[in-house]
Amino acid sequence: MISEDTSQILGSGDMDYSEQITNFCTQGNKKELSSACTLLLNFISSDHPRHSLHQLPLRRPRLPHPLLDTSLSAYALSDHSDLAFQLFNKMKRLRIKPNLLTCHSLLSSLVCRHPHSSHSIHLSKQVFNDSLKLGITPNTTTFNILIHDSCLDNNFNDALSLMNQMSDFACSPDNITYNTILDA
Repeated sequence: MISEDTSQILGSGDMDYSEQITNFCTQGNKKELSSACTLLLNFISSDHPRHSLHQLPLRRPRLPHPLLDTSLSAYALSDHSDLAFQLFNKMKRLRIKPNLLTCHSLLSSLVCRHPHSSHSIHLSKQVFNDSLKLGITPNTTTFNILIHDSCLDNNFNDALSLMNQMSDFACSPDNITYNTILDA
């Protein structure tokens, strides 16, 4: 669910910002940035199939994939993990595969925002599982984030289980992995 602050930012009309997105990606001026932000917020909250961003993956020029990755990371790093999570779900529904760094940003945001919340632990596991379904191969950093999350919740069995899973993905624990478990 989008917060009330976000709802106030959303535009009421369904405008076509395709040209403004393209201009923003090539020129990056403030007017296009504002329109791009409004478009992304509207995109996150809308499931209407005629929404201008829903149409972009189907036509040329395609929606710049880095735009969604960067937006998701920006939301995650600016303490808007709820919007980042919603954008991740939107990308998943549209079969747009986020990159590994984007998934790391989202996982870190979920862990840091509510470090002792079972809800954030559930969401981070959901993001991890959804990432696997999308074909994203986790690395040691991915597991370190999840292990840190489990340790914050004093769930050492889960942390050790995650460490054991690393070998399934050709990852191996590093100093951060061991220090995270030892510090918990």
